[in-house]
Amino acid sequence: MTHEFQGKLADLKERVQGRWNTITDRDFEGVGENVDQLVSVIEQKSGVTRQAIEDFLSTIVTEGQSLFGKATSAVREQVSNADEAIKGGYDKVRSTLADGYHLAGSTVRRNPVESIAISFGVGLLTGAMFGYVLSRSR
Repeated sequence: MTHEFQGKLADLKERVQGRWNTITDRDFEGVGENVDQLVSVIEQKSGVTRQAIEDFLSTIVTEGQSLFGKATSAVREQVSNADEAIKGGYDKVRSTLADGYHLAGSTVRRNPVESIAISFGVGLLTGAMFGYVLSRSR
């Protein structure tokens, strides 16, 4: 039992003082992280049996572990949902791009002369705009 509670006295302090209001901050400072000493102090100050105190402390730890487990499960579920949404979005974008690529390819095959003329015109306009911007920046 001692190892199970090591490092958890700070978390237990509030619950213990809520249950046994005769336990002071000074009592906690005096026991450090020694659970056996804490149980002895509670036993002396409250008159409650050692077993009852240990059962109470075990319940607190179990509740904490249960809450942690529930929180972990909720986070896992949210991550899984986000992963599925991202994969769905990626698949949709990939499909849309593939459709656009195939449509462009079929358009070029059906109208090769017009496609070349449009590409030449777009290139000419782009070059003219860059030339204009570069000449203005000097």
